[in-house]
Amino acid sequence: MRRGLVAVLLCAAALGAGCSGDAEPLPPVVDPTPTVDPAYDANAEPALAVLSLVPAEARTLTVTDRDEAADAGGASVVLAPELLRDAAGALADYGFGPDAVQWEARFTDGWVVALRDGTDMAQVQAAVAAGVGPLQGASVDAERRLVTLGATADPQQSWAVDPDLRALVGERAVSTYVDRSCSSTATLPGADSQRLEELGPWSIEFGAVLVTARLGADRTDLFTRLRGAAQDQALGAALGGGVADPQTGRLGYRITDPAAAAELVRTGGLPFTACT
Repeated sequence: MRRGLVAVLLCAAALGAGCSGDAEPLPPVVDPTPTVDPAYDANAEPALAVLSLVPAEARTLTVTDRDEAADAGGASVVLAPELLRDAAGALADYGFGPDAVQWEARFTDGWVVALRDGTDMAQVQAAVAAGVGPLQGASVDAERRLVTLGATADPQQSWAVDPDLRALVGERAVSTYVDRSCSSTATLPGADSQRLEELGPWSIEFGAVLVTARLGADRTDLFTRLRGAAQDQALGAALGGGVADPQTGRLGYRITDPAAAAELVRTGGLPFTACT
């Protein structure tokens, strides 16, 4: 009896290695793959927060942090005009206007406006109901102080569930632009197309002075794209310097001409985003 008890105890102590008989060894413990919560987070930087509202089928995204733009004093790059600016007079009757906007985002066939604390959301709802300016057809989320048009109500069907897109945003910036594909209108001077990798989603973030472009991690062609872009006169007039980090897929510049830089983004003319 004692011999049998010892055998049982030894078997129990060695479950991970398996015991004789019908019992099979326990499978190894595997850490679960971390999951990303795609829900809207008002505390995140605007370009990251808005991903949960951008429909999965959207192709581009432009985000402007109006507070950061004001702090930059017009010295940085603003990629889109204020959405409510042209309706400022009409919106004054409802007690708010462009100055109530904390940040705004535009994406394919839609937009999001985040309003400041203290904004009378009942008045915002009234302006939307009246169809004032660009607010016609919009939706109001009074609790989160958001006004949206064409946004998705299901975060699981948004950009927020795509880890490649999430990796492109999240740093503080005046303006952020994200594109899901390379630019067919851009040309990379002097580049050997055989040395270029295909370019998937990419972004460019404009701070008050510095610029960061993100082309995806572990690229073998980043220096090729950097050197080719350095030969582009339009880029040279808009952005100065130029450094690359292939491991993170980042290019760094400084702003020399904000208007010229904004035009390059709007027209798809950034040479380092050229297709193969």
